Amino acid sequence: MTTMTYGSQDVPLVERPHWQPVFRCPYRRLRELTPTTTWFDLRPPNPDTLWETHVAQPSGTAIHPGVLAAQELINTGARHAYVVEAWDGRDGVMRADLHGAAAGEPIHGLIDRFMAANEGRLGGFPDVVAFWDDGRVSLQELKLHRKDQLSEKQHAAADCLRSLLGDRLDLKVLEWGQALV
Repeated sequence: MTTMTYGSQDVPLVERPHWQPVFRCPYRRLRELTPTTTWFDLRPPNPDTLWETHVAQPSGTAIHPGVLAAQELINTGARHAYVVEAWDGRDGVMRADLHGAAAGEPIHGLIDRFMAANEGRLGGFPDVVAFWDDGRVSLQELKLHRKDQLSEKQHAAADCLRSLLGDRLDLKVLEWGQALV
């Protein structure tokens, strides 16, 4: 198993080279999602200046990589899985089914605890979170192959989450695609 340092410890590095990147896809603000709207309902605020890289799908569409990671976790038995946008505000949370997370869902309790321990900031929080019936909490930071790197904020967040969750924490980095170098 390949590992990498994330915070003060090594974690597994999960690789998804078959997730082919689609560059310059219009960015959609997750904080605008509700439990009755989906990611596809969101209108890009400015497709000329706000964009992100998605994953090509067999249907010809492109999807947010966090959704694929969250769906993988659901398919392997997680009770709940979410995509979190830490830089776009605390309400940027999407479920694995592409809907916004309701106020009573477990992700919000974890975000509250993290922010209380992190001086009120969400910065560095991992991209994907899953909750398991046995109490485990899986967190994954997604990185595009040879393009993205862990930041100091993300290393600090990993250590903060270790102190909050202890041995219930399942922390990984998921590297996807074969980015152009």
